[in-house]
Amino acid sequence: MSKLLVSVVVTSAFVYEGEILKPGDEGELPSKFAAEMLQRGKVELAGDADEDDFVDLNEMTVPELKKLAADEGLEGYQTMKKDQLISALATLLSEPEDGEGLGDHAGDSSAAAQDAGDTQA
Repeated sequence: MSKLLVSVVVTSAFVYEGEILKPGDEGELPSKFAAEMLQRGKVELAGDADEDDFVDLNEMTVPELKKLAADEGLEGYQTMKKDQLISALATLLSEPEDGEGLGDHAGDSSAAAQDAGDTQA
């Protein structure tokens, strides 16, 4: 299964998947997460990335969502309604596969991005 990843360069330190990413680090992040970090000023698009790399699931039609769901191997997508497809795909696409994206601890969807200066419990 391939995830929709966007090439980025880190501009401000943050924690992703248990690893501190520092300014200058380059790699790929899931589209939804990259968009959030771009908006927060934590990353910039890498040279080979552009705004077209971001996927807005809300703007897709149900047939487009179902095709994406099938391509990503989402189970049970055939009977899902649009809002269910969007929710399931957003979750699926925000979780990098092992070995993909920035960070060595890919796959732990419970890890939240935190600013490097945030206090961790």
